[in-house]
Amino acid sequence: MRTPRPILGSPAGLSLLEILVVVVLLGLLAGIGVGPIREGLGRARLRSAVAELSRRMMAARWRAVAGHASVGLRFEPEGEGWRVVTYVDGDSDGIRSADILAGRDRPSGSVYRPQEGRPGVYFGLPAGDPIPRVPPSRGWLNGGEDPIRFGRSDIVSFSALGSVTPGTVYLTDRDGRLAALVLFGATARMRIRFFHRDSGEWRP
Repeated sequence: MRTPRPILGSPAGLSLLEILVVVVLLGLLAGIGVGPIREGLGRARLRSAVAELSRRMMAARWRAVAGHASVGLRFEPEGEGWRVVTYVDGDSDGIRSADILAGRDRPSGSVYRPQEGRPGVYFGLPAGDPIPRVPPSRGWLNGGEDPIRFGRSDIVSFSALGSVTPGTVYLTDRDGRLAALVLFGATARMRIRFFHRDSGEWRP
């Protein structure tokens, strides 16, 4: 009875050359897969961060309308980044920095940090070539500029009538992806857009 011959190599098993070929092929396959996986995870983290921020803003709006008192989200410097704290108007004159410092407008709920659970995501603008501002704004954005654009106080304030401080906030990550959350004053409508470098356009 003949002993079946191994498919690869000698009867002793795989040769060194065959092992090297297998290792190289596995490395190539892994390299092909890592890029798209990393890109997908990066996009998902950025989308998650801006989606959670928009949910917090919508919750603040409905709370202001239901409670007949202004509710605001304040962007506060923390270390090298920012955190977002929700405040409720305590003296019927809107959300003001002076009232927050005096304790009249009090914090409520949890603090939002975009990087929590999303490594590499933060409020900011990526370095590199200038990027067009998200419509309807005009002009250009440069790395290092202020990503929080809601007036000098950095407060997004929702009134009891449902209106909001108009403006835009930008989020980015270590790989230079960029997202924008735009708020329109009278209607409090929100728009989320992502910058696509291949076309130079902002799209949903």
